[in-house]
Amino acid sequence: MSEPVLALLGAIILIVGLLIGSVGVGGVLLVPALVYIADMPIHAAIAAAMAAYFLAGMLGSIEYARFGSIKWKEVGWLSLGAMPGAFAGAYLVHKTDAGLLESLIGALIIVSAINTLARRDALLPPPSSPMPGALFVIGVLTGIGSAMSGTGGPLVLVPLLLSLRMPVLPVVGLSQAVQMPISISATLGNSLLVEIDFKAAAMITGLLMIGVWFGARLAHRLPAAAMKRAVAWLLLVVGSSLLVRAGFDFFFLR
Repeated sequence: MSEPVLALLGAIILIVGLLIGSVGVGGVLLVPALVYIADMPIHAAIAAAMAAYFLAGMLGSIEYARFGSIKWKEVGWLSLGAMPGAFAGAYLVHKTDAGLLESLIGALIIVSAINTLARRDALLPPPSSPMPGALFVIGVLTGIGSAMSGTGGPLVLVPLLLSLRMPVLPVVGLSQAVQMPISISATLGNSLLVEIDFKAAAMITGLLMIGVWFGARLAHRLPAAAMKRAVAWLLLVVGSSLLVRAGFDFFFLR
């Protein structure tokens, strides 16, 4: 890999970390960058990305906890579902049509984004935390979707929790913490099916952590309403891009 290409890849990974740390969603850009810029096979890219999310999620959790933006009881229930979900997802990614998965996740994200942008929270009753059973189910869905898409958890978790009207900072805080159990389980599952490039994972981890650190600091300096709109618009762009990419692959690459 030439130095300019390596520099471009490094810059993209830094941006991914910044997005993960500030608004949660960003990991969806990582696997395509590894595939199209670093020329990694798709399954190897997913495996390396999943391994890299552990320390990035740990750092993000520490930063959000410093500001009191993580509810650890909710993390526990989410993790109980996310760990078996991620292990199953690591197996299913080798058995499931990737385009179908991208389409489903993209549609989910778009619906959540439109709902968040259109909603008038002042006209609704105060939000409450989801019940433990609901958090467990959300954790399972997050684990499966994350391991199959090569994202650390926020891509699936953030729109699901925002749709339940949870405040945006605690949602992003939970999305930091859930990356750790998902990374562990998905990496274990991937190790049974593919050879994981831990050297690449280590490089990705270092750059992600730098971006996450800056992103977490930025998130706690933004007004809550502005951050919520930013998350919703980013979700709308990401969801649309997933649908477009899945459609392109279906109609032109088959």
